[in-house]
Amino acid sequence: MDKQTTNGVLEDFRIQFLECWQRLPNKGIFFALLVAWLALFHFLGNSTVGYIPTPSLLVWMQVVYGPGFGGDASEDSHG
Repeated sequence: MDKQTTNGVLEDFRIQFLECWQRLPNKGIFFALLVAWLALFHFLGNSTVGYIPTPSLLVWMQVVYGPGFGGDASEDSHG
């Protein structure tokens, strides 16, 4: 019987993540565009300022999808 070495789920994820990270070209440009995209949605993302007084789409999503907004969360849950 041959011994088969098996990694755990976290170890497999770590190995696959490192392989993917090494293959990712232009990491600086990627993160610069990611920060610009997040800043755009944070400062200019919400076009419905009437009900929730924030221009941030990220804060709007946190308020709307978070607990305590609207009525019963079981009826209006996302997904």
